Amino acid sequence: MLDNTKLLSTGEFCKLCNTTKDTLFHYEKLGLIFPHHRNENGYRYYSYSQLSTFFTIKLFKEMNIPLQEVKKYLSNKNHNDYILMLKHQEKIIEEHINNLQDIKSYINHKIKFAEISYNTIPGKVINKQLDSEKIVATKEIIFKDVASLYNEINNFIKYCKENSLNVTYDIGSITSIEEITKDQDSHCFQLFTKLLDSSKLNDELITVKPSGKYLIAYHKGNYYNIRETYHLIIDHALNKGITLIDPFYEIAVIDEISSPNDLNLLIEISIRIA
Repeated sequence: MLDNTKLLSTGEFCKLCNTTKDTLFHYEKLGLIFPHHRNENGYRYYSYSQLSTFFTIKLFKEMNIPLQEVKKYLSNKNHNDYILMLKHQEKIIEEHINNLQDIKSYINHKIKFAEISYNTIPGKVINKQLDSEKIVATKEIIFKDVASLYNEINNFIKYCKENSLNVTYDIGSITSIEEITKDQDSHCFQLFTKLLDSSKLNDELITVKPSGKYLIAYHKGNYYNIRETYHLIIDHALNKGITLIDPFYEIAVIDEISSPNDLNLLIEISIRIA
């Protein structure tokens, strides 16, 4: 049992609180905590009961509560104000936790893509069972030129941010078989990105990439000859008697950010099969 009548020197008090004299004296200047006793030489002494006060200050500081608010509470110690303050901080902490969970989900997503890049053979068609995924997809867009495409991508990113959609921001495309087989530069497609959580599902652009068996091929290099990989999948399906189910999904596994040049891009193309 602690002897509450014993006083602690500044050094002893700081050691128990795992803090420094500078911090303790700073709190004293702010009016947060004062020595229990000063002797004739000006030395400060603190009581064991003041440990609780210091730990309260430390806790509130870690919760990013302004020190002036802490001082206000310590001066009044109103029970209702205390509860309201803690509930407010609880809400803020929950928001921080959610943000960290979002960041963790994004990192896991990037790790998954990085691992895929180590285990793929570009130009080879594989058959794989995939789980369903929540995605955010735009309305149909007509490709005109690269400048207009980047404008559409920027508008899509802006939409996701303004509507608080927690997405990866890895932007891919959704294209029908008919559009891929057209012999022309302009074609219709949709932009999409993966939804990281299901907390908001009432947005009109949220849809599902269905679960099922998919044919998947990886295109290495830039986008200029990417149609060759699409036709590789189509030809593979024809030769094997496999029925393709619209649409194609295209997403960069190694994009411009993680690649030294566009010749090292790795782009996943997938389409569901019957």
